[in-house]
Amino acid sequence: MNSAALLVGLTAAVIAPPAAAQMTNDSSAFYVGGSVGQSKIKDCPGCDDKDTAWRVLGGYQLNRNFAAEVGYHNLGDFGGAKANAWELVGVGLFPVANQLGVYGKLGGHHSEVKDGSSVTGNGLTYGALFSTTSCPR
Repeated sequence: MNSAALLVGLTAAVIAPPAAAQMTNDSSAFYVGGSVGQSKIKDCPGCDDKDTAWRVLGGYQLNRNFAAEVGYHNLGDFGGAKANAWELVGVGLFPVANQLGVYGKLGGHHSEVKDGSSVTGNGLTYGALFSTTSCPR
């Protein structure tokens, strides 16, 4: 399994926005969330290159514009090779007219692929999303 393929799956799973609570400018809050999607492996001739990916996350929103988040990603099973990753990210939250929001994430991940032996790696994780859901106040 190629680490670039793992990063593609990880990046696809990272882009969901946090489930942040409504708050005032000087409040902070814990939040939890999750997502389900699809991961795809590259450079694997003859194997089933897609599987269901899911993640769970928890975070702490320090103020209306910044949160810290940790997440676990199960990227699926590709012909007996199971892939997963842990991530730690900072999240920037930028409200637009109190009805729209721009979310950006930047951090690092530790990934592992097991297929009898174990291959691990570390790398950069990032994502951005424009959302029409209400932003924290």
